[in-house]
Amino acid sequence: MKRVRGRLALSLSILAGSLVGVELPAAVAGTTYTFTTAGASGRTGPTQSQVTTAYASTNLAGAVTINTQGIQEWTVPFSGQFRITAKGAAGGNGYYSGSQSGGYGAQTIGTFSLTSGTVLKVLVGQLGGSRVTNGGGGGGGGSFVVTGSGTILAIAGGGGGGGGRNPTTGVNASLTTTATSDGSGLGTAGTSGGGGAPFDSVWCGAGAGGYSGNGVGVSNCLYVAGNSFTNGGIGGDAIGTYPTAGGFGGGGGVGYAGGGGGGYNGAPGGRGDAFYPGGGGGSTFNSGSDVTTSQLTALADGGVTIEFLGSIGTISVVAAGNVKSTNKGIGIALTATLNSAGRVTFYANGKRIPGCINQSASIGNKVCTWKPTGIRDTAIYATLSQNGSVVAVSSTLTISGTKRTGPRG
Repeated sequence: MKRVRGRLALSLSILAGSLVGVELPAAVAGTTYTFTTAGASGRTGPTQSQVTTAYASTNLAGAVTINTQGIQEWTVPFSGQFRITAKGAAGGNGYYSGSQSGGYGAQTIGTFSLTSGTVLKVLVGQLGGSRVTNGGGGGGGGSFVVTGSGTILAIAGGGGGGGGRNPTTGVNASLTTTATSDGSGLGTAGTSGGGGAPFDSVWCGAGAGGYSGNGVGVSNCLYVAGNSFTNGGIGGDAIGTYPTAGGFGGGGGVGYAGGGGGGYNGAPGGRGDAFYPGGGGGSTFNSGSDVTTSQLTALADGGVTIEFLGSIGTISVVAAGNVKSTNKGIGIALTATLNSAGRVTFYANGKRIPGCINQSASIGNKVCTWKPTGIRDTAIYATLSQNGSVVAVSSTLTISGTKRTGPRG
């Protein structure tokens, strides 16, 4: 990976130094896109207006669309390797003769090969609601990164809400795909992307939503379960005698015990029946390579960052017949071969070749006809761009110019 990043940076440096009067935006390794809650809190995610305002002065300005409230849609700008970091939100604090902390979210990091034009759906988990009088805390929302076609890239689990009476904190998010039980070791975690369910029905905390299945609530916590990612990710509602909402990202709401944390598999809320412990922690999933997963240590919202590590695009240039010299005014076919779709521009001694500028190209070959305008050595090269940024640069091909010796045709 370091060799890929270094080769692209060196090629761009050499080419940029050769170009005269030509602006060359480059897809720079290390560019990071940071997705946040955009100022939203509670059980519902940000609106388009909130996202537009929050990202106005960032590299996401104008690039994020909300079709389902809270789910941020972003198009991958260029093909290459990306590192995705997802952080789940913490559960809210419960209260009984003092504050009882919510569980912490999980962090998962993985490397992915992404193609320009791929749509990603990003849901940033939000902190579960907290209590300052008796009652449990809402479950924290999971954070999700999923392609527009439904391929899961990364999901970080949210922490469980703090207990409502039994002096237990919320359970931390799971670092595996198995969600945890509630603070008393009971409850049913979701499986295969499903939602969690509490152990019993009397003032329990509600289950959290998973990737595809909603959480479950019964009796006094029937209506406060968290929704799955595929159903919009809304946290459990704040209703009833002890109203505390789950965080956006599927966090379970509160009957009296703590709500479960959202994630790939949703966690159960805390049991009722006079125990009222903290909710379980949601589970974590990562389909990338070089995966690392760890426990967060802050009672905070989740987050997602996507870092461009380097292009996997390549481009090379050859002259027809592999000629090394040509006469002034005699056209010669230049062929660029590329392994990633985009736009190709050919250069001669640092100047763009007319008729060969920003040409749309698919994987394969792109041909440019160039006529030398002088008798001199000419450095020929080409660039591959995606979404207005250069992602690959060819090696330089030197062609010598010679005087025409025969009669003009």
